[in-house]
Order: sequence, then structure tokens, then C-alpha cells
Amino acid sequence: MMLASPGGPMLEQVEQRLGQPPQRLVDTHYATQQDIVDFAARGIKVYTPVPPNKKEATAESQRKRAWRRQRTRSGQAVAGADER
Repeated sequence: MMLASPGGPMLEQVEQRLGQPPQRLVDTHYATQQDIVDFAARGIKVYTPVPPNKKEATAESQRKRAWRRQRTRSGQAVAGADER
């Protein structure tokens, strides 16, 4: 399977070298949302930073976004890691 973004060829090279797909990938805003969905469909976890708030976002919308993020298990795990 060849993805349109650079994530596709990179993933194929890793699979060829290791003989199996990776279990996890770390991304720094390079993969597209569709790439991440495609990787997840293949059972690959993708770790990437949360996108920054838009410049025009109000303080209230930023607060709500942070609150929603903390309500998820993965958000709680990350918040717990930050407190250590």
C-alpha cells in the first residue's frame, strides 16, 4: 500500500528492512490526518503533538478544547506523564 504523502514510502522502507510493519510511529506534524487514519487501520499507533490553537481562538474555546482532551484516556495518560 503506497500512501500519497512521504509517510507511505518511509513506511514501506521500514517494512522491507524489518520484515514487518512498525508498531508505533512518532511524527512531528509531517503526516496528514489521512495518513494517521491509514496507519491506525493497519494497527500502527501514531504519536504526534496536538495541533496548536488557531490564532483567532478565544480563551474560552482553548479552555474547552483542553478540557475535552483531558477527558479521554490518552489525554489523561499524557497529563499524568507531564506531572511526573
